Amino acid sequence: MSVHSTDIQNILRLLHASRNEPTGAGRLLADLVEFGDGVVGRLIPALGNAEAEVRSGAALALGYISFCSDGRYDLSPALPALFRLADGRDSWVSFHAAKSLWNFHLEKGEMSELDGDEVVDRIAACFHSSDPQLRVAVAEQLGMIWRFAEPPIPQLIDCLDDPVVEVACAAAKSLATYGPTAVDAISTLMEWVNSDNPAKVFFGSFAIMRIDEAYYPALVPTLLDALQLLDGRLHQQAIYATGLFCEIGDQAVPVLARWYTPTGDRGVRLAVVSVLAYMFDGEPQEALPVLIEAVRDDEDLRVVEAAAKGLRWRQRDVEVALPHLTARLQSELARQDVGDLRERELRCELIDDLRDAIRKLKGAER
Repeated sequence: MSVHSTDIQNILRLLHASRNEPTGAGRLLADLVEFGDGVVGRLIPALGNAEAEVRSGAALALGYISFCSDGRYDLSPALPALFRLADGRDSWVSFHAAKSLWNFHLEKGEMSELDGDEVVDRIAACFHSSDPQLRVAVAEQLGMIWRFAEPPIPQLIDCLDDPVVEVACAAAKSLATYGPTAVDAISTLMEWVNSDNPAKVFFGSFAIMRIDEAYYPALVPTLLDALQLLDGRLHQQAIYATGLFCEIGDQAVPVLARWYTPTGDRGVRLAVVSVLAYMFDGEPQEALPVLIEAVRDDEDLRVVEAAAKGLRWRQRDVEVALPHLTARLQSELARQDVGDLRERELRCELIDDLRDAIRKLKGAER
């Protein structure tokens, strides 16, 4: 969804609505940056707008600009308003304001005038929201506090008791990012491993293995058994999480491969193909039929793109892969003008990736 209107408030409303959609939000944020050096001056008044959606979008945008501008913009004039909003009760507004303060602090590093621990506390305060989607976002954000503040281990451990399993699992994943620093979480996570909830069994095992590698031998079978019992969004997340354990590829790939069908859930298809293509380098032989089938039959351009990128490294399978890549390239070339602007853009990217894969495999043939 690309926005060409100069009405900045409309962009901010759409940005709030797209807050959980990285691709859509990214395009909207790029539109904002096109306002040039005056963009910060346009956003600060929006922090006081009567509409919560506009305030939320403005706070989110300022954090993005702070994090990605490499010091190009001076965001210090926005700090008082962001602090005020971070203390408010508008839920997403407060979270986006606190998140933007963190991005400002992170971008400034040792030169930041902010107290990193205080900013983290403001983010964690949003755990009190009644909105489980917001609590998930808070848990995920607290998994990204790697420097310039104390890791928020106690806050995340408290969140393991959240009654909504998606929120609790998000906290477990964030704890996993801190490795041995999160050792105090193992006792609670071990209770998860012994529960009858497949999501808790999987993400409890996942987090423990990331925190302490000594648990690998005992928990790998448990992790893979639980993976097969999941569904929905947590299933997709679990597939990506499994890909972080490259050393168990021989055991994981057959399990993951069984989940791919060209007409299955789009998110699951993309997760399976991405993991088989990237995270295990497409090497295990059980991955090859999935990557071939995705290139040949899948209608989702992103899934095909992931499969093509995986096949380009499979030099030992040149004779099998090349005909399917070539046939799909010819099919996409014939459809270049089909669909809306976004679909045509995706198709152009796919055509480039197909050509790149064919070129690399033909080079390997010589």
